[in-house]
Amino acid sequence: MAPIPTIPSVYRIQLEWGSTVAVTPVNVFHVRALSGTASAIGTAVATALSAHTPQMWDPLYTGIIAHSILVTPLDGTTAGFDVPLGTPIDGGGSGGLLPQVCAVVSLKSTQRGSRGRGRMYVGPVGETQVTDGQLAGTSQSNMLTAWGAFVNSLNSGTPSIQLVIASYKHADAHDVTNIRVDSVCGTQRRRQNQLR
Repeated sequence: MAPIPTIPSVYRIQLEWGSTVAVTPVNVFHVRALSGTASAIGTAVATALSAHTPQMWDPLYTGIIAHSILVTPLDGTTAGFDVPLGTPIDGGGSGGLLPQVCAVVSLKSTQRGSRGRGRMYVGPVGETQVTDGQLAGTSQSNMLTAWGAFVNSLNSGTPSIQLVIASYKHADAHDVTNIRVDSVCGTQRRRQNQLR
């Protein structure tokens, strides 16, 4: 990973996942707020996440839980700090654990090229959420609806917060204008090595 850059008014949000199943995923996204304190922004993001849980993470395997988020202002000086989630995010995926398999949330902006798009791998998922490599339709629609509601909650709050795609290489960020939950599952090979 590239060093964390300085991008004014942008905050790195890391979900602090814990797990009872030996696989510990890491999910990171970025937001921008032109006003408000880092603490207020962290609290607003945590509140919006709690309000749209568990649907945002519908296929995530049961036993993978986040109780807080790590908020790091990309101002070049401020250290990251933990913000507790009002409602912990608990995976609801069932059946056997598929350690490398995940739902893919694709994020797009109006910026062309790789600096204007990103993705989040939600997983590992449970066997009952996947058939022949395809994410279950109900999981896909639940996630898409919840992600849209999450973004709307951030936008309409005080301070107003935008979900962004941050390019560490270019030290800039672009507003997310489109979210897609892919029907075909993705993989995270490094998670296989966590199993013992």
